[in-house]
Amino acid sequence: METFLKTMVQHFEIVIYTAGTQDYAEAIIAQLSLQNYISRLLHRDHCVRACETSITKDLSIVGTNFAKMIFIDDAVQNTKQHPQNSLLVSRFTGDVTDCWLSMISPFLVKLAECADFRSVSCKFDLFLLGYDLPMESCVEGVKLSKEIKSKSENTRMTWKLIKDESCLDELGDEGITSSARGIFNRGV
Repeated sequence: METFLKTMVQHFEIVIYTAGTQDYAEAIIAQLSLQNYISRLLHRDHCVRACETSITKDLSIVGTNFAKMIFIDDAVQNTKQHPQNSLLVSRFTGDVTDCWLSMISPFLVKLAECADFRSVSCKFDLFLLGYDLPMESCVEGVKLSKEIKSKSENTRMTWKLIKDESCLDELGDEGITSSARGIFNRGV
């Protein structure tokens, strides 16, 4: 995680927004020595109650420039208010071989060059498949072709199966799409 944050802090202001309590979040940040990488901590008290048993995260508390905001979360219910800014990732379960952050890092660095980050999920799909990202505007309302969508979903599914680089030799070309292999070959 520290390597990911060291890279991201060069391109972004990092805000932690958790549904956890303030004490819990501060303890984790302190335990992992992440204070130098994050600019703000938002916690459960900043979340919006959707109903008695559900809370969600409202990005307007972070700022108003949604063109320059990326929301990375593992819970789809948290991304519903801001789908154009959201990148859904797999839930971290404590597995030390989890490599989602290192896999999305090259994409986020490339996205930082864009004037508008919105449609982040669509741009991620394009990136996975080796396409250039639209630099000037969001691709809101643009639907990916069925072929691109299918390839992208296959790539994401493959990524979920891969735990570390040693898996590449085991899976070979049959078990991994060319775009995922390209990401790994770039040093991820």
